[in-house]
Amino acid sequence: MATAVEPTVDNEIKTEALALIEQARAIKVTNAAEYQQACDFGRELAGRIKRAEIYFENLIEPARTAWKRLTTARDAILTPMEQAKKHVSQLAANWQLEERKRAEAEAEQERIKAVRAEEDRRLQAAEALAAEGRQAEAEQLLVEEAIPMPIVANVSQNVPKVSGVSTARLYFGIEVTSLKLLVEAAAAGKIPLECLKADESFLKKQAAAFKGKLAYPGVRVTQTAGTSFRS
Repeated sequence: MATAVEPTVDNEIKTEALALIEQARAIKVTNAAEYQQACDFGRELAGRIKRAEIYFENLIEPARTAWKRLTTARDAILTPMEQAKKHVSQLAANWQLEERKRAEAEAEQERIKAVRAEEDRRLQAAEALAAEGRQAEAEQLLVEEAIPMPIVANVSQNVPKVSGVSTARLYFGIEVTSLKLLVEAAAAGKIPLECLKADESFLKKQAAAFKGKLAYPGVRVTQTAGTSFRS
């Protein structure tokens, strides 16, 4: 595994940033003079932030370009290889599942044969009891449920064991066909509420559009104050 390289950052940038942060934490605004000082410092901060952004962008852009070039080259090779692997995986899994169905169908046929054989045996035994005059025993034998030995499907007999290959599994996904029905079911308590997720990005835009007067059921509007500074 490659060792991560720690980026070199000018110590002056670090020292300046820490000093500015400490100064900002010490600021209080309780009168007009302190307000003016806070605004002046805020404008100074905006200018320092812009210079720091330029400094880091000059370091990041070459790395971003190299990263983009390498990841593009990587994806050009790995993406079709992953798709090929997925294709082969689906072929192998589908065959395993078909073999499982076939084995289960054969086991079911064997079970049916066993049930019929048991029924025939019991019928013959009941006839023999009736011939001996033991009618009650014969009738009891006929009404009792036949329980033959269970027959387990032997899937492995036709699916060879291959090292590094797992048994086929079914992976399940979902497709929402009616959001309205899903919401109604959650509201009625028929399904877990976790099936739904509030679109907070949309709700924040709604709160801004209504200037904080949003009154949607189940939604509380919060607010924070802020101002902008230009250097």
